[in-house]
Amino acid sequence: MRMNRQIARRLRLIVIGLLVVLVVAYAGVSLIAYQVATSPPGRISPDTPTPPFEDVRFPTRGGSYSVAAYYLAPSVAATDALIIVHGLGSSRHDSYHLRLAEALRGLGYAVLSIDLGGGAGDTGGAGKVGYGYYERWDVLGGYDYLLTRHFAPRHIGLVGESLGGATSLLAAAQESGIAAVWSDSAYARADSAVSEQLAANGIPPILVLGGEVWGFVLGGPHLWEVTPIVLGATFAANGQVVYLVHDENDRRIAIHHGVDLNAAYTSAGVDVSFWRVPALDHVQAFEAHPDEYLARLDAFFRAHFHTSF
Repeated sequence: MRMNRQIARRLRLIVIGLLVVLVVAYAGVSLIAYQVATSPPGRISPDTPTPPFEDVRFPTRGGSYSVAAYYLAPSVAATDALIIVHGLGSSRHDSYHLRLAEALRGLGYAVLSIDLGGGAGDTGGAGKVGYGYYERWDVLGGYDYLLTRHFAPRHIGLVGESLGGATSLLAAAQESGIAAVWSDSAYARADSAVSEQLAANGIPPILVLGGEVWGFVLGGPHLWEVTPIVLGATFAANGQVVYLVHDENDRRIAIHHGVDLNAAYTSAGVDVSFWRVPALDHVQAFEAHPDEYLARLDAFFRAHFHTSF
């Protein structure tokens, strides 16, 4: 009998020891995953738009650092301005965003193409990727800057893709003066998007939960708060309009994110449009269909800048 109790006690100690080892191992691997997921990318070569343009800086809203941006003015004085918000690992310097900025200037808009903090450009920011948690304040700093250049509230819009698309939605929810958002390939929830990417690469998605805990402990981004899908009521109350673009074969941010955002915003009474682009992968619509992309974008902003209240 005494022997049985000793064996049972040893088994309990072994089980407890194994659980401690597993918890410590999970915490360690989650910390590594968190550090990798939030580490800024390497810098992109600082290419510039076709002149004329200005290389400008302005404060991030509520923060202590400055945001770098290109300001492109059209040949004729503009009353409407667009802020370009890039995605993960990108910057205002890459060829995609240079072409987009020049195309939007060609449509007659003043364009502010910004470098988000934690990106591959010239804005240091928080020193880590926040998936929109930090970056929205850089976008709002851009909005504040455009006000100093005499653009009126409700005549400023956002054009974002991927992380930048989600960040644009988050920023607009903080500022009713932003009339309209063009959001290309955004995620409905950051934690879901990261989990799906981990699974696609054979990494257990359960690490996301541990990473979120480390984010809280270390004062990093709160991914559980990066939820553009819950913003419909705010957009409806502010009279803000949204245009969602998502490629059907997107392997980075799955198409269901666009579908889910559209359904949630429609249900909340938002004036939302959804272009579901067939046969393309992540953020390919502008390059594959540039004329249609720009025509849709231009019609969207022209209509809502001049009819918003």
